[in-house]
This record gives sequence, C-alpha cells and structure tokens, in this order.
Amino acid sequence: MGSCRSIKEANGIKGDKGEIGITGPQGPTGAPTATDSITNTHLANMPAGTLKGATNAGDPQDLSALQAWGLLGGAGKATTAQAQAGTDDAQFMTALKVAQANVAQHPGALGTTGWQKLPSGLIIQWGTVPGGEGAIWSMFPIKFPSALMSVITNPIINRGGVLVSCLIADWNVTGFAHITTYTDTKGGGGFAGEHSFYIALGY
Repeated sequence: MGSCRSIKEANGIKGDKGEIGITGPQGPTGAPTATDSITNTHLANMPAGTLKGATNAGDPQDLSALQAWGLLGGAGKATTAQAQAGTDDAQFMTALKVAQANVAQHPGALGTTGWQKLPSGLIIQWGTVPGGEGAIWSMFPIKFPSALMSVITNPIINRGGVLVSCLIADWNVTGFAHITTYTDTKGGGGFAGEHSFYIALGY
C-alpha cells in the first residue's frame, strides 16, 4: 500500500500552529549586474504599491532587477558629503548618514568650557572666568560668526559674609571684559578674586 501524505506535508507547511515552511530554490544574492538604471520617468509612472514603471506614457512595464535594487537601497542614496551639505533634495539618507549630517551641521564641544550650535543657528557658549583687580578680558571658546546677543555671569562664592558680583564691562564676538567685586557685612568691599560662571548666546 502506497504512502499517503497530508495536504500540509505536500505543500511544505510544517508545525502544529500553521507555520509555513515552504522550501525551494533561492534567488541570487548581491546586486544585479544589468546596465540599466532607474530614471525619473520610471518613477513618475510607477503605479502605487507596485514595482512597475514606464519609459514613456505607455503601459507600465516591470522594472529591471537593477532598477528595483536601486529603488530599494542602491541608486539615490546620499553620499556623506551630500548628507553633510544638506542641500540635495533628490537623495535619501540612511540612519548613519542622518547622524553624520547632524554632527556636521550642529558641531560643538562639551566640557567645563564649551559651546554648541543649534539647528536654528543659535550658538551657546559657557565657561568660567577669574576674578581679580580691575577689568579682566576673557575669550569665548570660539568666535561668534555674526553677533553676540547676551552674556550672563554668576559668581562662585567660596567665603561667607560677603556679596560678590561679576559685572560685564565690555564685549564683542570674541570675548568680554568683566569686573568682580565684593561687599562684606561690615561695609567693606573691593575687587574680588572669586571665579564666575558665564553663559553667552549669539549666532
């Protein structure tokens, strides 16, 4: 008596929960080697939800292997230079290129003294400046390309019974002059040696 296989076995369906395990020849791996390429006309005439295009206004035709390859991940991928320039609207970017472009277009340096450029073009800079006799000039980590809008200081008080102030005396896009003074509870005062934090905004 001949063997009898179930419909599931005959169709390559395996498992008790209906998992499909169809086996058969696998397609070639790697990029296609045809010489044709995707054109704007192909893409413009591609019906929604298909891999069909047309070289003219006629009936849609199947895209070649290389055209499909390019559409799904080959042709049209932005280079690192294109991603960082941010001016090409005809290419797509991978997640890595997006990250690289973000770093390139919004540079910065983190630390006790540092700076950061934001997408709007605003630049934030920060650090500490020393106290001492008279006005002291301190440089920003980088020059503001166009304008300095604001500098805010906050003295670091390391002794009790005094009021320390850090006043801005002059400024430009490269740095600022500051005067640090103190007033004590006995009515005395003068120049102070305390350092101050600062934060500057510009573009």
